[in-house]
Amino acid sequence: MANSVNKPWINVLLAVILILLLVLLLIQSARRATGRIAADFFYPFLTLPVQAERHLAGQAVLLRSRSELAGALDRAERLNARQATELTSLSMLRDENRELRRLLALRERSRYDAVFAEIILRDPAEWDSRFTIDKGTDSGVRTGNLVVTALARDDGTLTTAAIGRIGFVSRRSAEVITLASNGSSLSVKLPANGACGLLGGGFRRGNYLYARLQYLPRDLDYLPGMAAVTSGMSEETPGNIMIGKLATEATGIKLKDNLYATAEVMLAADLNRIRFVMVVTGEKQ
Repeated sequence: MANSVNKPWINVLLAVILILLLVLLLIQSARRATGRIAADFFYPFLTLPVQAERHLAGQAVLLRSRSELAGALDRAERLNARQATELTSLSMLRDENRELRRLLALRERSRYDAVFAEIILRDPAEWDSRFTIDKGTDSGVRTGNLVVTALARDDGTLTTAAIGRIGFVSRRSAEVITLASNGSSLSVKLPANGACGLLGGGFRRGNYLYARLQYLPRDLDYLPGMAAVTSGMSEETPGNIMIGKLATEATGIKLKDNLYATAEVMLAADLNRIRFVMVVTGEKQ
C-alpha cells in the first residue's frame, strides 16, 4: 500500500523538474535572442562616438597647414629612423654577445692559452687580407701567433677555425695577416690522405673566401670536400686547427708543371661576420 501511495508524488516531482528545466532553457534562449536584437538596435548609437571622433580628427587634419603637416611627417620619419637605428644596435649587440660566448666556451675547453682581442681597425681596401686588433706584446701576443675564431658545426657543437697569423706587433695592438692574404704562409695538412702543403694567397668567389694550397704530393688522391687543418709543424701554430675544405669546383685541384698538386681551399671562417678573435699564445701548462 505504501508503494502505491508514493508513486503519484514521484510522478508529480519528476514533472515539476522537467517543467523547471524547460523554463530555464526557454529563458536562456530568450536572453540570447533579446541580446542579439538589442545589440543590432543599439549598434548605431554605440558607434556614434567613434564615428564622431574620426570625423573630428579628419577635419583637424584638413585644418592644419601644409607646413604643420610637413613638420609632423618629418618628425614621424625621424622617429622611424631612430627606432630602426636602435633595432640595428640591439641586433649587433646580440650578435656580439653570441660571438663572445662562443669564444669563451671554446677557450675554457681548449688545450692552449689564448688572448681575447677585438678588431679595432679594418681597411675596406684590404678587407679580406688584414686587420688590426687591440692586443699587443703587453698581453703576450707575439709575431707568428695563430689567430682563430669559434665556428659552430651543423650539430651545434663548437670548433676552432683559423683566421690568420700575427704580423706586426706593438705594445697595445697587432696586425693580423689573414689566410687569404698574399703575405700569408701556413703549413697545412689533409688528414684524409696525410698530404701536407703550403697555404698562401687567396681570393673571394661570391660569398666565400678561398686560399691557394700548393706543393702537395702529386701521387696522392685529392677529392673535393677534404678537410684541411694546420699541420702543427711550427712552434707558433698548434696542429689540427680547422682551416677549411678543398673546393668543390672541378678546377680547384690540378697538377702544377707535373711536379706537385695545387688546390683551392674554401676557408671555414667567415671574415665578414667576425668582431672578436682569439690569439693562441701557447700550450697550457
